[in-house]
Amino acid sequence: MHSISGITDVFANTPPPATECMTGNEVYEMVSNPTVLILEDNDIVTDFLQSVCQAYGFRALAARTPTRAVEHCQRERNSIRVLIADVRIGSFDGFATAQTLIKMCPGMKVVFTSGYPYDHLVSTGRLPANLKTGMFLQKPFLPSDILSALKSVQPIS
Repeated sequence: MHSISGITDVFANTPPPATECMTGNEVYEMVSNPTVLILEDNDIVTDFLQSVCQAYGFRALAARTPTRAVEHCQRERNSIRVLIADVRIGSFDGFATAQTLIKMCPGMKVVFTSGYPYDHLVSTGRLPANLKTGMFLQKPFLPSDILSALKSVQPIS
């Protein structure tokens, strides 16, 4: 893990092995099953994130478009604790969408994801240099990276 401007970065240099599985020791008991909203337009990544979040005891909602994410926030505004958002969702700006969703779901933290390095996203204006509302996770990532990111923004009992 690396810290940039007080924000934790989690980088994985290799894709998750197809045979990787989580043992019972890695699955954390959750007191209230916090809800995670996943905003990702790639079906494979969405399914992977949902499976990992659920395996670790989170309730996972998926949105493949900003419109669907807004609908989830309207219905679940008091239960969504974490947003995992791709920086680019098709032609949409994931950071701008996250800012809108944060206003709808008070207290929600954000884990931004991208295949591009954090420094590149900052230099091209896709992300601010100081992420005040969350952290950044670079693709590809492992299930343990996702858990570390979730633990850093949402305390786990």
